[in-house]
Amino acid sequence: MACLASVDSATYQTLKEHLDLSYPTLSKSISALEDAGMVSVAKGFVGKKSTTDLSLTRKGRQSYSSYLACLDRIVMGFSAHTE
Repeated sequence: MACLASVDSATYQTLKEHLDLSYPTLSKSISALEDAGMVSVAKGFVGKKSTTDLSLTRKGRQSYSSYLACLDRIVMGFSAHTE
């Protein structure tokens, strides 16, 4: 989700290369995120070549933002206890 949070959309191939994942691993992850309503999948063609564009849904962006806020609280709480 972090990769998709910084862009409007990305192709399946771009994510696969950036994350260095196999097709089956990425496919399972994307399917789970799509089923949860976090990711939108749009299939199309560029010329005769098929493409798959992925983007975070509103729910996905909100969930990712909440996740980052939670991590911030954990880090801030931990650093407050170590000082």
